[in-house]
Amino acid sequence: MNEIKIGEIYRHNYTAKVLNAVRQVWRDHMTYNFIGKKKQQHLFLFLLNCNATFRLKNGDELFAPNNSLVYIPEESEYKVVFSNCDTISPYNCISINFKIYDEIGCPFAFDNNIQIISLASYPYMYQMANQVADASRSALNSPMKTNGFFYILLSELSSCCYVNEYIIPKYDIIAKGIQALEKNCENTLSVHDLAEMCNVSPTYFRKLFKEYSGTSPLDYKLNSLMFQAKQYLLYSDKSVSEIADILGFTSATYFCRIFKKRIGLTPMQYIKTKIKND
Repeated sequence: MNEIKIGEIYRHNYTAKVLNAVRQVWRDHMTYNFIGKKKQQHLFLFLLNCNATFRLKNGDELFAPNNSLVYIPEESEYKVVFSNCDTISPYNCISINFKIYDEIGCPFAFDNNIQIISLASYPYMYQMANQVADASRSALNSPMKTNGFFYILLSELSSCCYVNEYIIPKYDIIAKGIQALEKNCENTLSVHDLAEMCNVSPTYFRKLFKEYSGTSPLDYKLNSLMFQAKQYLLYSDKSVSEIADILGFTSATYFCRIFKKRIGLTPMQYIKTKIKND
């Protein structure tokens, strides 16, 4: 199967389909065995309050600690054993099974082997996975809504993996600030905050960030917020006021003003235009 790294999918057109997204409860020593029966879809397993050990068909073992993301590609064969499971929480992992295709409809994988992914932004990613699970189990289940939240998750995950894997040494000094911009879903971080966490001046941070991304920190964050806003408008039942609050804007009026300036349409005009064109 062709392979496109998670950190590189932002460069590609692709189609994803969530088959199911569920919250799961595991206890110590519980197992699940896929050896002898190849997995028929890709899986993201978000671990919270538990560890997991994956035993592969060839005898190798992979350990996934609490607060890590496991990517399991289609056709994998493995046995997983859970440990150190919290018995108080109502659930301790989120499982998302999905299919993914390139722009000409050919399936691909993010990797041909099971991968354990550690992210500085894990709480944010877990929150996004919860949104996918909520949409998937809703009584008014909408595949479009579920897939919409999954696209947001993939976009954010790709950005974080890109930062982790591809920041060249020149920009290591501002890596913490770049990661903070990637993982902070609210419009709350100032350039001064970002520069301070990197121990550089705001002027130097702006200069290096512009070289790294081709845009200013403010434009970069606003572009990310507008992308998320469009996904919420199209694939959720949240009001404009609720979306503004989720994204950290001080008011719905201010959010609408920024959206109109960036997108060229008001939020409601954007929804009507997309519905008409689709």
